[in-house]
Amino acid sequence: MNKKIILLAAGLCLFLGAVYFFLTQEMGLSEMNDNTLIALLAKNYDVKEYMDANPGFKIAEKNILTGDMISAGQKGQNFNEVYQDLALEQNRYMRVDLINGSGDKGLITVIDFKTKTVVKAFGTVLVHTVPQ
Repeated sequence: MNKKIILLAAGLCLFLGAVYFFLTQEMGLSEMNDNTLIALLAKNYDVKEYMDANPGFKIAEKNILTGDMISAGQKGQNFNEVYQDLALEQNRYMRVDLINGSGDKGLITVIDFKTKTVVKAFGTVLVHTVPQ
């Protein structure tokens, strides 16, 4: 009878430990919602400054970067600075592009999922041409 109680207690402890483990796991990049991304981005001084100056900003695009995307970005002609110094790791980084309400000022950011920090933040000015 004592063995049954000990086994039952051990099984219960293992079960509770497993439940605790799964409940406290960090969410993956693909599971991050916009509010979580914005809170993470706001920890960076440059991004916070952009957000404060552009209260009507929104997330224009967000992409989980693969090693191939990083490599192609490093060799690309546009915005290759965004991809410089990033490790060629699958699903470690997320590129999040912000745009202000009028659509003329943007911010390109890269979040390092491993460190939960913004590792890149580049401002952009978007020029719209008027058809003649």
